[in-house]
Amino acid sequence: MDQPTKPDTSAKPGATTSPGTTVHGTDVQEINVHEANIHEANVHEANVHEANVHGITHGAMPKQTLLKKNKFIGIALPFVFILVCLLVSYLFFANPPVAQQKSNRQQAPLKINTISLKAQDYPIVIRAYGVVKPRFEATLIPQVAGMIVSTSENFLEGGRFQKGETLITIDNRDYENALTVAQASFTQAEFRLKEEQARTDQAKVNWQRLGKKGAASELVLRLPQLSVAQAALASAKAQMNQAQLDLERTRIIAPYHGRVLTKTVDVGQVVSKGSVLASIYATDTLEIRLPINNQQLQFLDIPNNPYPPNQQSKQPAINNHYPQVTFRSASSPSLQWQGEIIRAEGSIDIKSRQLFVIAEINPVNNSNDSSDPFSALKIGQFIAAEIQGKVLPNVFVIPRENLYKGNSVWIVKNDKLATHKVQPLWKNDDVVLVQGNLADNGLSENEQLVTTPLLSAVSGRRVIIVNPENVNPENER
Repeated sequence: MDQPTKPDTSAKPGATTSPGTTVHGTDVQEINVHEANIHEANVHEANVHEANVHGITHGAMPKQTLLKKNKFIGIALPFVFILVCLLVSYLFFANPPVAQQKSNRQQAPLKINTISLKAQDYPIVIRAYGVVKPRFEATLIPQVAGMIVSTSENFLEGGRFQKGETLITIDNRDYENALTVAQASFTQAEFRLKEEQARTDQAKVNWQRLGKKGAASELVLRLPQLSVAQAALASAKAQMNQAQLDLERTRIIAPYHGRVLTKTVDVGQVVSKGSVLASIYATDTLEIRLPINNQQLQFLDIPNNPYPPNQQSKQPAINNHYPQVTFRSASSPSLQWQGEIIRAEGSIDIKSRQLFVIAEINPVNNSNDSSDPFSALKIGQFIAAEIQGKVLPNVFVIPRENLYKGNSVWIVKNDKLATHKVQPLWKNDDVVLVQGNLADNGLSENEQLVTTPLLSAVSGRRVIIVNPENVNPENER
């Protein structure tokens, strides 16, 4: 418990301590100082409390403000970047670079070579490639059985043989014996027929001697017996012919001039009917299958009535043309053969969308100095073909290397370069054909076509033609 405060007895006279109490002047000053100190302490305490409160508030406020500022900057920065880009773009397009004016100094004339265009008739040559195959190809199969006793010296893989040459011989002794037996049976049947014929004649005489009326029956005249004898003779003759045929079949003969592709038998081997002996093919006529695309078809006359193969003296129908073909070997370009297109296949190939034509090489058209016209040709060989197509009249022949930017050419007019777009009728690796004197082409007779390669030339550039023999007299004036 708080003790009651006792009055200060030491107070000096004249000091006032309470209402109604009087103290001395010195004491009053001390009391005022003390009260001032107390008041200052209270003010300091209040300031400390206020500072603590404000300290907490002001400590939190900067962090919130910083977050708000960062969020604002993150939102505004892309817009500022876009605005800057738009401003730069506007300044770029508003102030384009100005090309410096070139001097009026004239460029030196360009030296070029030209050719004078002349309309002419040009034969189309269609290039194609094909594989050599034989016109006739066969598999040798024996019709009789037996052991092979001999073969031809040409019966080798790749061997050449002639028509009628015996390639294989089968043991024929069994067939000679069979022929002998058949001949004996034929002789006996022939005797029986003659004997039965005599009996029939005698039966007719006997019937007439008896004087019986009416016709004699077939049995009386022995007509059935005669028919049996005739049938027996025919059967014996057929057997004899078959034995003779079997004997002949022991020799296998070449049906045409050709070569042996493969063989599967040799001397000493026993063969039966239907066994494969060899594969052969004819060399007197070879065929090449050539593809023709849609663009080439319009420039090729395909025969409508092909002549039979191997017909040397062929007489084609009126207006039936056989396009000539020159064949060259890829390995030996100096070797060439002459042939012709004889027919086309019945339909367009589904995979390649091309029509295949068949060309034939005949020995009479061979241009090689060799006893065998096809000595350098092999079955399955890949060869090049040049087919003679239609003749295009009144066309300009332009070298392919002088065609620029698709279908444009450089020409000279009034000693200046000019470019013209043309419409080619035909193109290959060497030339381009353009219809002559056609307004769409912009070319005319004696036009000077530039043959010098021009990489950076422009229309209107002055030129000097180097080769004066091709200069148009009008340009010289």
